[in-house]
Amino acid sequence: MLAALLSPIALGLPAGFFVPRLLAADPTPALQLAQARTVCAIPGEPVQWIADYCMAMLGTDDEIAASDCIGEQIARAPKDGCAAKAHFKQRLCRIVVANGSRPGSVEACVADPEFGGNTVSHGGVGG
Repeated sequence: MLAALLSPIALGLPAGFFVPRLLAADPTPALQLAQARTVCAIPGEPVQWIADYCMAMLGTDDEIAASDCIGEQIARAPKDGCAAKAHFKQRLCRIVVANGSRPGSVEACVADPEFGGNTVSHGGVGG
């Protein structure tokens, strides 16, 4: 059954396209392939969310001043990029809601697809 689902035609590939035997025999690589194609709904890169979180936590817009925090948080961040972005988006939302720079709830902030710090919004520091 799995082999039929992973046939070249079922995958949307040309009929003569080679599908590695391992992929057809073991669902783990197929699952990894599907996960790799999953797009994270949170924009930016994890390091950008970490930078925005650290700068907000320290009350600065200077990434150099926040570099120790950024390094510590990178080491502690979830290894999955999307999970890391979600984690630091929530932490950043807690800060901006608590300090009054964003109205509403933390949940509303996290759910807002437009919310992001300056580093995320500008595609990097100084961008």
